[in-house]
Amino acid sequence: MKTMIPAIKADLPKRVGVWLLMAAFGLGWWGAPDAGESVAKEASSAPPYELAVFPWRTVGVGSDIDDAVWKALREALWEGDLFSLKYSYYPTKSGRETRMISRDLLNESIERDLWVRENSMEWYRPDVSLVSSLAHQLGVDVVLMYSLDRSRHWITMQVFLVDVGNGTVFDARVMDLPSRAELLRAPVRGITLKVLREYQASRGQGGGE
Repeated sequence: MKTMIPAIKADLPKRVGVWLLMAAFGLGWWGAPDAGESVAKEASSAPPYELAVFPWRTVGVGSDIDDAVWKALREALWEGDLFSLKYSYYPTKSGRETRMISRDLLNESIERDLWVRENSMEWYRPDVSLVSSLAHQLGVDVVLMYSLDRSRHWITMQVFLVDVGNGTVFDARVMDLPSRAELLRAPVRGITLKVLREYQASRGQGGGE
């Protein structure tokens, strides 16, 4: 027995080192976040509603007005943070992942059919049946569309948000705005936020001020 004790003592540091190494790896393994858990957290933090921008109806509108509307739209989306811009008919500088709508799905011929009115005294509105049919193929929740009429000095603007699931249309309008791009962002942002929040409220998300 006496001859074995030194051998055990001599071998002890090696065994302790192995045990410590195993413990370290074990703690590292159990302490590290699971890959599936990370994906789940990332998915849960993503905006719950996916949105597509369909062709706008424009009369007398130039690129300066287009730019102002896009800026207002992005501000409204970022403020609510419940909508991701998934598809757009137009090129966009959005920092989020946005895909262009294929012209095989939505071309100029179909674009002309997206806006309808029963008579010349009524405002143009989206053809909900056609819009919803196209949106279903994209797999989005809502479609956003603008109608802009610009005269020499004034602009009338309407925004429409189509609930693809049930065909409900949320709309808002501002009339006789000065025909200057720098003065448009605030009112356009306001009416865009209005329809987004109305949709959120209809889905039980609140969307308070």
